[in-house]
Amino acid sequence: MNSAFGEACDLGGENQAACNFDCSDATDPLVACGDGILNRAAGEECDDGDTTSDNHGNNGCSSTCTHLRCGDGVVDDFEQCDDGNNNDNDDCRNDCTFPRCGDGVSDAEEHCDTDGVSTAVCDADCTAPVCGDGFINRAAGEECDDGNTTSSDFCTNSQCRLTACGDGNIDPYEQCDDGAQDDGDGCSADCQNECGNGSKDLGEQCDDGNRNSGDGCSADCRFEQCGDNNIDLGEACDDGGNSADCDIDCTLSRCGDDLVNPEAGEECDDGNIATGDGCDNNCEIE
Repeated sequence: MNSAFGEACDLGGENQAACNFDCSDATDPLVACGDGILNRAAGEECDDGDTTSDNHGNNGCSSTCTHLRCGDGVVDDFEQCDDGNNNDNDDCRNDCTFPRCGDGVSDAEEHCDTDGVSTAVCDADCTAPVCGDGFINRAAGEECDDGNTTSSDFCTNSQCRLTACGDGNIDPYEQCDDGAQDDGDGCSADCQNECGNGSKDLGEQCDDGNRNSGDGCSADCRFEQCGDNNIDLGEACDDGGNSADCDIDCTLSRCGDDLVNPEAGEECDDGNIATGDGCDNNCEIE
């Protein structure tokens, strides 16, 4: 067809690869893409009247009159990045988002990435499961993780297990822990020092449930007896032997008790305080 004055072309009013329906040249870069005329025959997917790649009006039209899409190398309004390649391990993911822990792709700075889920070999923060890192990974068998390497609190430092009597660690509520929950071995089944727990354990002569002396069982769980320096039940005194005030049988020293106590100044004691029988009433030899 013939072109009239002012027309660049005229192919009958239909968009053609070389001519728009308004008789403008579809091949002229100055008037083609960006002229506001959608010419699919010229390879246009869109034409928003400018040559700016944006999402204005939600039409998502690039400077080459193609629809904006992730991977086209143009960062549009709904993308964080767009590097125009299919490499998922660089600085821009194939879904046009920045790399992050939990996106399922293990980056160079990450030990692992399991899409935000903890596994036996990966924490949800993309680090390796380590007891003491402050992150509880139950999939890796951790019951606790307090972020330290101290076993004397409520979380063990080697296995991240909650402390318990019998685990071999002396915890805040325990007096002892020998790694077993048995009585009679010096540490009771409830991890308490055994003297005074009411159970006669290894090395004990007695255990009356307390650590008091003077009640028949001493504070160190030994049978109380005269001469042990403790005033036990039934004793008037106990100085571990004769003293100025106490006889060897743990009675108060007195002349006439039939016990010679040199520490009390006695030379003799015949069980009476009579005189004329070889021992006077001061327990001195007559």
